Order: sequence, then C-alpha cells, then structure tokens
Amino acid sequence: MHVVADDEAWILPECNANTWDFMKAQLQNIRPNRAKIEAKQWRRYAALFQGAWWRAKVVNVKPLRLNYIDYGNTEEGETEIRLMPKELFDVKPLVIIQY
Repeated sequence: MHVVADDEAWILPECNANTWDFMKAQLQNIRPNRAKIEAKQWRRYAALFQGAWWRAKVVNVKPLRLNYIDYGNTEEGETEIRLMPKELFDVKPLVIIQY
C-alpha cells in the first residue's frame, strides 16, 4: 500500500500478487542502454526509482514528470528511462486507488 494523503491510498489487490512478482522479475532484467531515450508524453517506460526499475507513464516531458503506475506515486525530476520489456506492455496497472 502506498498512502498519498489521509484520504487516498493505492492498494495492490491480492489477485494481482503473482502478476506483481512476474512484473518485478521482468523489470529487474533491464540492461542499461547506451543510447538516451527521449521521453514522449503519455507513453509508458521502465523508469529507475530508488534503485529499482518500475513501470511509469510520462505525464510531462519538460520537466520530466512520471506516474509510477504500479505504485501510485508521481515524481518530477530527471531519472533513467528505458523501453519496457515487451511482456509488460499489455499488463494493466496493478494497483487501485482507495479513498
């Protein structure tokens, strides 16, 4: 669970736990690219956050603002982004918001 405010939290339903494990394993296999990837608004990428790769949607390009779709947080600032593994393109966001 990721608590955003007193009245807002993002929760991983138990039914998504296996998909979560699969997703994290796929993301941790990302190899650094030498070529810089140019972010495009509303596209999904793998993005580095606190030392781990997560799926993120670009909300804004300049400044870079990412919504980490499987955790619920939105962060602004430069970070590494990579193309997402193809196995994860069709996986819907795993968390749901609870008010």
